Amino acid sequence: MPAMIFAPDLRQVSPDWHVRAIVMGVASLAGLDLSMTAFAAIAAPDDLPVLALGMVWLVVATTVPMALLLLPWLLRAERTGRRRSIVQGLRGFLVGAVLAALVPGVWLTGARLLQSTLGLALAGSLALCNSGTDGVARTRRFVSLGAAWCMGLCLGPVLGHLLLQFAPWRVLFVVEAAVAAVLLVLAPRVLVESRATERPARGDLRTALLSATAVLLLCLGGESLVTDDVTLGEVTAVTLGLVCAGVAALRFQRRQRRLRRLPRGLGSWAPGTKSVSLLAAAGSGVAIGSTMLAALWSGAWIAGALMVSVVVVGLLAVRAPITRPLGRMWVGGLLWFVAAAACWSGEPVTSVEAALLVVQGVGLGIAVPALDILVTGSGDDPRGFVLRGTGVTATRLLGAAAGVLVGLAMVDAIAVGRVESLLTMAGLLMMLGFAARRRQDAPVTLEVSDERVEEAAHAGGRERGTIGTRAPAALLEFMRQREIDPLSSLPMFSGLSAEQIQLVRAGMDRVEVQSGATLYTRGETSDAVYLVSRGRFAVVVDEVRVRDVRRGEALGVSDVLTGVMRSETVVAARDSVVQCIPRSHLDHIADATFMRALSVSLAEQLREATARLAMFEHREVARDVVIAVVGVTPDCPVDEVLTALSDLLRKRGDRVITPGLVSDMGLERAEEVADRVVIGARADDDEQWREFCLRSSDRLVLVTTRPTPDGLPEQSRGSDIVIVDAQPSVSDWQSWDQDVAPNSRTRIEGGAFASALAPLADRILGRSLGIAFSGGGARALAHIGVIEVLEEHGVRIDRVAGTSLGAVMGAFLATGRSAAELDATAYKFMVKKSIMGDYTLPRTSLLRGARIDDSLAEIFGDLAIEALALPFACVSVDLVSRQQVVHRRGNLVQALAASSRLPGILPPYRHGDGGVHVDGGLVNNLPVDLITGPLGPVIAVQVGGLAGLNAEDVRVRSGSLGIPETIMRSMMMASDNANEAAIARASVLIRPDTSSANLTEFFQIDALREAGRAATLAVLPEILALARRA
Repeated sequence: MPAMIFAPDLRQVSPDWHVRAIVMGVASLAGLDLSMTAFAAIAAPDDLPVLALGMVWLVVATTVPMALLLLPWLLRAERTGRRRSIVQGLRGFLVGAVLAALVPGVWLTGARLLQSTLGLALAGSLALCNSGTDGVARTRRFVSLGAAWCMGLCLGPVLGHLLLQFAPWRVLFVVEAAVAAVLLVLAPRVLVESRATERPARGDLRTALLSATAVLLLCLGGESLVTDDVTLGEVTAVTLGLVCAGVAALRFQRRQRRLRRLPRGLGSWAPGTKSVSLLAAAGSGVAIGSTMLAALWSGAWIAGALMVSVVVVGLLAVRAPITRPLGRMWVGGLLWFVAAAACWSGEPVTSVEAALLVVQGVGLGIAVPALDILVTGSGDDPRGFVLRGTGVTATRLLGAAAGVLVGLAMVDAIAVGRVESLLTMAGLLMMLGFAARRRQDAPVTLEVSDERVEEAAHAGGRERGTIGTRAPAALLEFMRQREIDPLSSLPMFSGLSAEQIQLVRAGMDRVEVQSGATLYTRGETSDAVYLVSRGRFAVVVDEVRVRDVRRGEALGVSDVLTGVMRSETVVAARDSVVQCIPRSHLDHIADATFMRALSVSLAEQLREATARLAMFEHREVARDVVIAVVGVTPDCPVDEVLTALSDLLRKRGDRVITPGLVSDMGLERAEEVADRVVIGARADDDEQWREFCLRSSDRLVLVTTRPTPDGLPEQSRGSDIVIVDAQPSVSDWQSWDQDVAPNSRTRIEGGAFASALAPLADRILGRSLGIAFSGGGARALAHIGVIEVLEEHGVRIDRVAGTSLGAVMGAFLATGRSAAELDATAYKFMVKKSIMGDYTLPRTSLLRGARIDDSLAEIFGDLAIEALALPFACVSVDLVSRQQVVHRRGNLVQALAASSRLPGILPPYRHGDGGVHVDGGLVNNLPVDLITGPLGPVIAVQVGGLAGLNAEDVRVRSGSLGIPETIMRSMMMASDNANEAAIARASVLIRPDTSSANLTEFFQIDALREAGRAATLAVLPEILALARRA
């Protein structure tokens, strides 16, 4: 197995507590903002700007918009990306906090409105709570998010009390900005992008700009609210601001209508539970907000102790409530809370009365988590509860804001008066919600679907022959029973009568042709027809070997019949025998009946060939009958290789003869009765016998114990190489490729002959499986699922081809690594490191491409294609020569980099050959043709097809097609015809449904992998049948 720099066994993912820490940090920041703002309104009312609505604006301007827009922001986060939403929300909140610390007067209101974008981050956090497969863990994450919000509420008064001792009230916003900055630094490093498996959507930049313009104009004209000096400019600014706000609201409402269909997995409300659940959540929010505000009158430390009790008890309760009777726990907490509220006088001047607030916090700590679990675990679909959790969170935010506002309003009336009625009302609201709900004591569970795929039946092979490997008597008897007339068996003469065949046979001459000799040359006079009795001939046109002609086939027929010069050159690939029929003899015996019968026979063959071509059927390739196993070094185990290879061919259903020392005539007779004849010669055998084996073989297998190509025979080019107990280096493999250009390479270590030679046996039988991976950007991650299924079911791949990122997946497979290692590598470099994230000034491309090059170098190092465990090829396009370039040798990283340069997205790659290369998908996105041939069938895996887009999608989701997606689709349209031809050549097509992912959405790795698995399982019976077919 080739050495690689990076090859982990499993994904190196961030621990769950890292993700939970970010989610809880965002929630605690929301609580911190609410409590510190309320504390500032109480502690420093004289220093705050006086507005028309007084101190209420400080709470309303952020918390209320955050709560009202939480559900739309959740849908946006699910469509555009959860991590992106968290980062964008934190950025908006950070800018708003900085402005709030600096701007004067009514501009503070605009800054507070900007801080409400924290709701976008909170929505992304709620969506992250629904990720994963463990329903219990997801419920606990949501409850932890609520506890973190309470934690922020309890920290706000304590921090505010400390800070206001030494600094003005604006320092509170500086603290908020610092917390947001820390989260903004950590979130991109800890979180991995994800979203719902639906069609993606892009953010609405125009609506955001209109909203910002509206706030700016309203702030510009807002001085008229606090002064009597109203100018025409201020009136105009307010008017324009209102217009912009109205247009932005209309655009926002229209976009929400377009996204009205909820993504899968968000969950739904059970009938009759929505209103009472939200009512209970609102009551809990009012209770928390008003209790916190009441505690503030007693001092910041008491308020801190109160909220700490809520958090601690809540976190302790969340460890067990999944399996406890939730109804009883909720009732107990509510009664505890209401009793404490009723006993409190509103002026806790004694330690006992102050402790009542802590007791109230304990009650809330018990009741609120139970409420969260009951609400989120309700409904018909316990797996998805984000919608319910978002409703609970939004109403709780509104309830908390209402509790704070009511408490602030009561300050003007009775200063530190009694608020037990407010607290009792909040408790009664929660009790009403519980009473109207069905008691739910069952634990939260997951519905797991167990998909089973029946294993395909083994394809039946031929009956094994009764001929023993060393039974000459039985062999001769069997040959006599199977005597074949070589002339009548030829298709071109099948329509002739027995008398006409006898006339043809009378003029035939037997001609022996040695290996390497030329039978005839292109341009010569067509003076004879040749019938191959034994051996094999190579047909060469313009120095290219186009096909092989073997026993039972004819040469030069069309040239003789039409009277033209030879159109091809024919060379003996091994010692062969032909029957020569001179043209003069055919002219002598030809009459009307003979020519009519011959013409009908040839016309029938032409019709059948044309029909096969029209139906895209594969031409049946003549088999390799005589296989010679020849030793190169004296100590190489030729006998072991010969025996193991023969046994493997027999086990696969072929009749195999190993005749040992055999004459020319004996070999010819063995070919008549057997599917395969395996002969062997050691390095120290008789030179004449070695030469006979080399010259008489259809397929040559060279066995050596040296890592380098030394001492090879002249006929070694194009042979199969078997290296025993030696470890060639990269340069050694390159030497083998240059000197021999082997058909296959096999390494045997520790005497494991059978397992090591199994792929070679499949190649000889013409049933070894090749696989071609298409390009498609991030959609190529579906190839991981394909490889996983093939690996699980023991399907052995013999050769690999790919284009673009499909070439990267194929190259990893060709190294011999597992699907788990491929998944781990793809996760690290394509998801965590975001290989498509190095943007640059768009002179030649949107990306610099350096991150891709560095990642490829870190994964594959200095590996050469020749040193891979499996034969590999990939495709690029050279802009200089304007031709397709096939990479079968050389530096692997350079080949992959050249093949994956999507025009417009990545800059062209300057290859070492002097060319300027771009993505091979321009001309050959599914390179099946690189690995088709006599070796066996090919599996084609096509991702990133043009399906999944229609006119309605373009009209409704005009923003969903970004620049990369548009370029990718245009490129695929250019190679669509080539793809159809590739699909026709493939034996099996795997087409995963990757329509839910865009070109650059590598974070969809799990969904794409599952799509690859599902598509492969759907055609698995066909693949298994191919693997077992003789």
